[in-house]
Amino acid sequence: MITTQPKNHNSRAKAVKNTWGQRCDVLYFVSSQPDPSYPIIDVKCDKEDHNHLWCKNRNGIIFGFQEYVDDFDWFLKADDDTYVIVENLRHLLSSYDTNDPLFFSLPFVYQNVKYPSGGAGYIFSKETITRLVNRLTDETTDRKHCHTKSQDGADDIEIGRCLEGLGVQFVETRDKLGRGRFLPFLPFHFLKPDGDIYKEAAWLANYSLYKYKQGFDCCSDSLITFHYVNAPDQYVYEYFIYRVKIHDY
Repeated sequence: MITTQPKNHNSRAKAVKNTWGQRCDVLYFVSSQPDPSYPIIDVKCDKEDHNHLWCKNRNGIIFGFQEYVDDFDWFLKADDDTYVIVENLRHLLSSYDTNDPLFFSLPFVYQNVKYPSGGAGYIFSKETITRLVNRLTDETTDRKHCHTKSQDGADDIEIGRCLEGLGVQFVETRDKLGRGRFLPFLPFHFLKPDGDIYKEAAWLANYSLYKYKQGFDCCSDSLITFHYVNAPDQYVYEYFIYRVKIHDY
């Protein structure tokens, strides 16, 4: 499931569809306007801004579950400016059972609630999305812990709140050397040896559970996702990851 908006249909959404999205078994986009050529699903939300992303994500997750629950083992949510190396994601998930209540992402903490980085993407097992959708469609759900009707709210924080109390395990996604597989920014922000990610994004120090290194040791060689990729650069990453051949390597 890719979240997008009408102004990005023919740029970011198109780029995802033409690059890494082709490696997904099922790919659909959620927006405030439908477009059958993608497909883009209108999830009937009133506003297209960051403060109302919860409506789009909640309704998109419910749609995906109801439409495809019998066809998939794992459910990935990403933004239209996320790049995903799908083969590395499949490799990570291959060691786990989708019938267990599992949740994969880059974890943040806010007000003692663990929640995912929405931009870096997150993955539900079939058991997790089943429990989540049952809660989201339960009219008796405590609104304090899971907003089933309200359109307000940041999607990642609301997902964290909804998962609380469902017995879901937040799986460690770093590799055995402690290097990140899910990045909230572009790789070059971490790769610069003289850079400081905490100066560029001070909020990371307050919310991220991980301490990031700078330079080549920052990121796993089994990298899975990174965020803030514009439409043209989706094709650039696609070229360098899948098309460039290193002779005699």
